[in-house]
Amino acid sequence: MIQRNLEFDLQKAWRMFLFVTGLALVHSLETVAQESHGSFELEILPLLTKHGCNSGACHGAVAGRGHFFLSLWGSDPKADYEQIVHAFGSRRIRYQVPEESLLIAKPSGRLAHEGGERFDPESPVAKTLARWIQAGAPYGDSKSILQFEVTAKKIEPVQFPTVFQLDANLVTDGPAIGQGIAGQDITDRVTWEIDPNGGLEWIEHNPLKV
Repeated sequence: MIQRNLEFDLQKAWRMFLFVTGLALVHSLETVAQESHGSFELEILPLLTKHGCNSGACHGAVAGRGHFFLSLWGSDPKADYEQIVHAFGSRRIRYQVPEESLLIAKPSGRLAHEGGERFDPESPVAKTLARWIQAGAPYGDSKSILQFEVTAKKIEPVQFPTVFQLDANLVTDGPAIGQGIAGQDITDRVTWEIDPNGGLEWIEHNPLKV
């Protein structure tokens, strides 16, 4: 009898262990899914800015475009978030089918867009926006920029124009990443401006020419 009770207790303990472990695993996966989408201010809005969606010639104009108003170059992230996610009954977002959201379908050329195609529908930009929408289009926690560095990765022999590759890295704090300070490779999200003294020409997915 004692042995049977002991076996029964061990079975109960094992089942409880598996149940608790399963709950912990589900919680961890949910936490990772939420944390991986980061901040609207630092991860979503910069993508729209890079592709000119909030420029003065597009939705960043004082009068906006097509009843879609964005702050010039993302100067008011909270207002932009309201316009993108909540304005007009959230018509620009489709949570069940993110790829069909106007936020993605128009600038990717899948639907008619007065501003033309801004990025490919299969590009990392479109996929990042789709994952964000699928996660519920959260605003996320604000994070402080602790460090921003650009490193010359490769420099060709002296020639004209000189060709070299750059890597951009952003270091932020905040709970969205999970464990304190974290660095992100943001090379593909950076827009290089023209320097009147020398000139920088950013060619996406290619080396930088000077």
